[in-house]
Amino acid sequence: MSIVCVEDVENPKEIISVNVLTVADKNDKREPFQTDDKVWGMLFGAVDFVCNAVDPFKMYGVDKYLSALGLVVDPKWRGCAIGKEMLLARQLNSIEFVICHICKKKYHHACINTTNILFTDLSEQYKATWSCPACARPKKDNTNTPVRGSPLPRETTSESILTNATSAVTSAVGPEALRRIIREELNSVLDSFKINILERLKSDTKQVIDQVSCITASLNFLEQKYEATVTDLSEKTKVPICKALGLKVTVTVFTAGASQAVAKKLGYKVIYEITYKELAEKGFVFPGIEENTKSSMLMSMEIK
Repeated sequence: MSIVCVEDVENPKEIISVNVLTVADKNDKREPFQTDDKVWGMLFGAVDFVCNAVDPFKMYGVDKYLSALGLVVDPKWRGCAIGKEMLLARQLNSIEFVICHICKKKYHHACINTTNILFTDLSEQYKATWSCPACARPKKDNTNTPVRGSPLPRETTSESILTNATSAVTSAVGPEALRRIIREELNSVLDSFKINILERLKSDTKQVIDQVSCITASLNFLEQKYEATVTDLSEKTKVPICKALGLKVTVTVFTAGASQAVAKKLGYKVIYEITYKELAEKGFVFPGIEENTKSSMLMSMEIK
């Protein structure tokens, strides 16, 4: 029994990730892993050692539990949270999904539901018009949108000033004095114009900044609600695969720090841990592994 991840396209041509699952039975006869390959023998020997360190049957009072033989992600897809989705696939009912009406990609209900509404409560109209987070998110903000200009008061114009000034002084002053007066009046008008423009720009710019801040706060809130929804629903929809098989526990050896962190976030708890230094002392040597991972963990999650 395995969970397989492929790209969400028509006729996918490659496998992105595989998680091989198995049901451990109390009545199974335990046999050591046999192989001529020293690397595989070392790896599975270490996994068997960690698995046998604790008796989940006795710990949880069960006759069977769901286990796994390994989770592999194609290196070029690493960093995309594929491992997390594979672990969630063990937990979530894969037939409960919606399709984004824009990009046509499928999303599990844990990615779009709210904390108080279960998938079965969603209307068909809602599902038919639902947009995924990527399509619903604004493509860009309006930070660089030009500020709309507003007409300035035209009560006093350079024309009227020039006319009045000219009529008042033409008969009393010479050409040089007249030019000086006109120049002074023009400078006064320009200064007033610049002050009005700057004040208007400051006001409009503040409104734009306030709107952008409001949008940013809203996006942060929605991201927090999304994370809370995923966590909440993962707790409410524990491992339908186990329920379908009549199992109450899932137990797995996690050998890498990244997968251990993801498992803890999804609700798995550590029931046994041994450092790779201690494993090396028992003959299971993995050179360089301690640079990223200090220990191997046997982790479990009880299905209630």
